[in-house]
Amino acid sequence: MRRVMHRVGRRASAVLLVVVSVLAVTVAPAAAQDRQGEADPAASSDLFRADERGALARLALAKSSPPQTMAAIVYADINCYNVPTMYVKDKGWGVDAQANKQLEVFRDLFIDGQWWKTTTNWPYTSSTGSWSTPTGDHGTLIRKRHMLWVTAYYKATNGYIGRATDYCDM
Repeated sequence: MRRVMHRVGRRASAVLLVVVSVLAVTVAPAAAQDRQGEADPAASSDLFRADERGALARLALAKSSPPQTMAAIVYADINCYNVPTMYVKDKGWGVDAQANKQLEVFRDLFIDGQWWKTTTNWPYTSSTGSWSTPTGDHGTLIRKRHMLWVTAYYKATNGYIGRATDYCDM
């Protein structure tokens, strides 16, 4: 290591130190939050509430979390329709989850960045780990961007599975 540092020089070692510091600051809170959720599910924040604060907390978590390195297992789908009335249909589903487990799935709907409503479902995974929620059908009078955030957890452990998002414009 000394040879490398001597060869690279002080500037490069300073850059390396900054990169390592940023990674440590980024990874440590996420790891601590994961350990807290596993140790005591009741002590977790209101990520499991089906109200505006819970939806906004899930949205903030999704925006702040780095992309998953493995294949996506949670999917979101929302479609906007204008005929004969304005409405949206939404659905969440996934693959490669643990087999035969009950999930808790939140489908948070936002209109133009503002929380609109949350639908919570508790589907079971199949023997292959696939699952899906019922299709939601919601009337609307607002002609703006409608966004869907699907966040899935294992019901028994509150273990985070993943999230996905989709949007449509009226």
